[in-house]
Parts: sequence; C-alpha cells; structure tokens
Amino acid sequence: MKCQENQENQENQENQETNQPILTRLLYPKLDVITSIYETYRTKESYDECVFWMCELYYSMFYDDAFYMLYFLYFSYHSLIDMENNHKLYFDIVEHHKKWQRSTKTSSNKTKTPTHKHFFAIFKKLYFSSYNHDVSDCIQEHQKDGCNRMTLFRGKKPAFLEKYDECSRQIIHSIYKNKHVNIFNYVLRQFTGHTKTKSKQGPGNKEGDSHNDDTNNEGDTLEKFKCILSNISTFSNTDEIENHGYKDASYFSDITQYMNIFEHFTKTQTHMHYTMTLLIIANAYICMTTQGKIDTIKPPKPTSPVGKLTKEKETMYKS
Repeated sequence: MKCQENQENQENQENQETNQPILTRLLYPKLDVITSIYETYRTKESYDECVFWMCELYYSMFYDDAFYMLYFLYFSYHSLIDMENNHKLYFDIVEHHKKWQRSTKTSSNKTKTPTHKHFFAIFKKLYFSSYNHDVSDCIQEHQKDGCNRMTLFRGKKPAFLEKYDECSRQIIHSIYKNKHVNIFNYVLRQFTGHTKTKSKQGPGNKEGDSHNDDTNNEGDTLEKFKCILSNISTFSNTDEIENHGYKDASYFSDITQYMNIFEHFTKTQTHMHYTMTLLIIANAYICMTTQGKIDTIKPPKPTSPVGKLTKEKETMYKS
C-alpha cells in the first residue's frame, strides 16, 4: 500500500470515536509512544531510548505525527536559544521537512516510500542542540494550577486595543497586563472551543478536553491561529509595548516567520495547530518578560556524527 494512502487511513482511524487505543506496528498505544518520546527527550538520559520511540512512531507510518513532534520539541526547548542564531535550527527543520516531502513523490507525481534520512538527520541534530526548559516549565505550571483561573480587568480598556479583532484583543490585553494564565486560557477557549481541561503537558495528550457548541469549522480555526500571531507581531512594533517596560520584544517581531509551520499539517489536525500557537506565544511571552535573559543548557555529546543513524540500529528499529 502506498505510504500516502496509509497515512490517510491512519488519520481517518484517529478521527473515529472509539474506546480502542490506536496502536503502533509493535502494538504500543500510540499516545504512550508519543509520551515516551517527550519524556526521554526532556530528561536527555539516553539518546538510544529516545530514538527508539521516535522510530516506533515514524516507522509505524505516522509521518505527520513524527514531524509534528520535531516542531513541538523545537518550540518547547530550543526556540528561545535559536533566536540568537537567526532561527537557523528552525529553518533546518523546515528544509529537511521539505526534502522529505519531495522524496515521497516520483517524477511522474506518484507516491513512493520516503527517504528516511531526511527525518532522522534533523532529529539527531535537534536532540544534541543547546536547550532551555523555560517554555515547557511555564506551560506545565499553567496546566497544573491555572487552567480554571482567569483575571478580569476592571476599568476602561486601553485605546490601542480597538484596532484588533475581538479574539486577538483579549490575548493582547493579557500580554500587556503580564497575565500568562489569561493568555493561555484565551488561546484555549477562543481558538479550539475548549472550555476546561486538566490534561497533562504533552504533544499528543487530549484527555480531559471538552468542547462547547460554538466550535468553528477547521478552516476558520486555522485562520484564527494565523490571525492572532500576526496581530501579536504587529503589537510588538507599537510604542505601547516599549513604553510598558518590555525592553526585548524581538521574539514577537519574529512570529510571522513561523506562519508556514501550519501549512505542514492538514487542516483537520486542529490539536496540532492549537499546540503550535500556544508554544509560539509562550516563547514570545517568556522572551518579553525575561527581557532576553535566557539560560542555556548544554546538550550531551553525541556518540556518533550528528545526523547519522547506524545501519545496524536502523535495521533493528525498522524490523
């Protein structure tokens, strides 16, 4: 069966309402595999263990989910540091993703088995890059203590908010007031129709989500994700943010270059669009409130050249 057809079948299977977990090729629950990738990546105790779980996801032909994990890990641990390098690591991910996509097509535009090296080369480079826990810790703290709390602002709203649409206005006002709990909850409520959640931090964890009746269709939701990021970027270049004492708004200005990330995933994968938006805004918020003072953690040293998966391990993981 062609890889593209398999991917579509898997996506359709995920959208079915069933109590049966989606399983990978070795019969692991898919969500458990994703959680294992996240946890082994976060602790950095064993690259072999982390790449094993990534191989399990990838070679089960959950290709979109595997690339989504790359972006999720980048914005969770690397984006703040990569800003100082003009986002070179991010553009490396995008370039390898495009090469991988091109490798799935023949010259006559027929689907074929992708070139796996494009994926694993950038995954290993990401794993052994400098990182920072601020974004991940901030979101975990919010999901632990702040999911059901909101601060209502009394009095007259600042005049500069009138230029933005209603959805963007609430989030920008919360940025201006330095209320990250509001920011994350407004993203959750305004863009996905979720009301409350107690789910754990993780790229594939959707347990505990509930939806109201006002959820917009998927195309409109995607456009809202893009709109809010564009408006935040516009806000970063106004006098209000500088006069408010936020001296480093450079990450806000850079937000628009991340727009193409949404084109990598189908419009039906709303949870991916929501998570990416949340992570990008969290990065911008932390950069602003810390005024660019970001701690850097050095990665473990690779035991083999970055970007290479040995033939022995590749055969083992694929079998």
